[in-house]
Amino acid sequence: MVVGSNMSAATVLFSAFVSDPAEVRHLDEVLATEQVRVEADLASVGPSAGAGEVLVRNVVANLTAKQGASPPFELTADVIERQVIGYEAFKLERYVTSGVFPKRYFGYLDGKRDTGEVERSIRTTVSATRVACNAWLTEQGEPWRITDAELAVTFLAEGGALWLGDRTDKLGSFHPVFDIGLDDLASGDDDLPGLRDVIDKQAGTNLGGLVAWFDKGATSLPVPTVVPEGERYLMWPGRQPDPPRYPYLSRYMTTEEAVAGTALMWVWEKRIAARSLVKNAETPMEARSLDEQFIVSSLVYNSGRPHKQERWDQIHTFQAASWMAGAAHTKDRSPLPVSAAKDSLAGLIAGGVYPEQNTAWLSGYHVLQRYGGYAALMKFTDYFAADGSLVQLPAVVVPSSPLVETPALVPPVVAPITPPGGCETAPGSSVGAWLAAALLLRTHCRCRRAETWCTSARTCRRSTRPSLCQAAWPPSRRP
Repeated sequence: MVVGSNMSAATVLFSAFVSDPAEVRHLDEVLATEQVRVEADLASVGPSAGAGEVLVRNVVANLTAKQGASPPFELTADVIERQVIGYEAFKLERYVTSGVFPKRYFGYLDGKRDTGEVERSIRTTVSATRVACNAWLTEQGEPWRITDAELAVTFLAEGGALWLGDRTDKLGSFHPVFDIGLDDLASGDDDLPGLRDVIDKQAGTNLGGLVAWFDKGATSLPVPTVVPEGERYLMWPGRQPDPPRYPYLSRYMTTEEAVAGTALMWVWEKRIAARSLVKNAETPMEARSLDEQFIVSSLVYNSGRPHKQERWDQIHTFQAASWMAGAAHTKDRSPLPVSAAKDSLAGLIAGGVYPEQNTAWLSGYHVLQRYGGYAALMKFTDYFAADGSLVQLPAVVVPSSPLVETPALVPPVVAPITPPGGCETAPGSSVGAWLAAALLLRTHCRCRRAETWCTSARTCRRSTRPSLCQAAWPPSRRP
């Protein structure tokens, strides 16, 4: 049976979700077993007596939040065992040993509750884009492939989880950079000829219709746009001082297009990672486990660098606390909310809570978060098969008032052009692909709002004063 001060609370909450007394007793036994195991496993870190009680406390908090939701969650004994007890034990141990707790993405792909219809559409688009991308990779002679799990988790980590959670008002109307983190898609589209069209055809998206161009000196936009002036212009400082044309957004992305754009970007970044492995005589991408492929490619996605085997192993085994703690107070960088393993364990046992771990400048920190979410999905759900492909969900009744997936109709803006301000140089015309938008707009808005140059999110994180680029952003727009 469950021991400790939260024993009765845990049992009462199990009973609130599960009516069968035998199943409640089973959950009590599972939790008690996990208490003992967690304390034994963490004993190598430091004094671990009391870690089991931390686990029970977190299970109680998890279930209390679900019970208090509107409407309350409906959970089976199996879901509680895996996605509550199992996950909370996983989170506790991974936080202590890696310094960063894993993301929890269970509710974003189950096709249930208020965003269930959108989640099902996302799943469909993920699989369709994976088919399209792998067909293109085959034609290109690439020996590696991408998976649904990689695409889904990357989409969620780059903003999808926020928009499926607290900000459902954004669903169906995404800004490619501000809302879904597609920083380098301009380069990606240039380097992957034909892939965008293959994705559009397979997924039913229209990525090619997002961007329009106006000539230098024009007094009106040739294609009407519904995007406000402060967000529509797509600039690329430093490429060419006097370009003949300027790109701009004609509309926002649909949810499906946000997923499709993420897929295109993922192929680009994973190919960079794969070629780096070959160049450095490392084990090739296709010979690595799916987990390792996700880690190596995610590091490139977040930093532009694949890193080395030591870092891959630290992330893969969640033994990165010394790395994270050592980087936490790097000169000229904002402190990271991480601690040494022994200190993290002692803090939780003393009654502490997990720190708020929002987006920060260290790529390993980001990848630990999302790989933790990836590993948790593979371990505690049946959403994905062993090969990373999505498992079809059972059919459900369509909600009577589903979320609208298209942007609200706004009268097109056909107005005199106000030259984009705040940038000393403008984009070159050599970037003719639609996705010139992504990196360009984030760059322009950062430099304009923060009154400094940051040629990309990546450069901003590496600059000696990253806060100068980020502080001026409204909280809802910060990366």
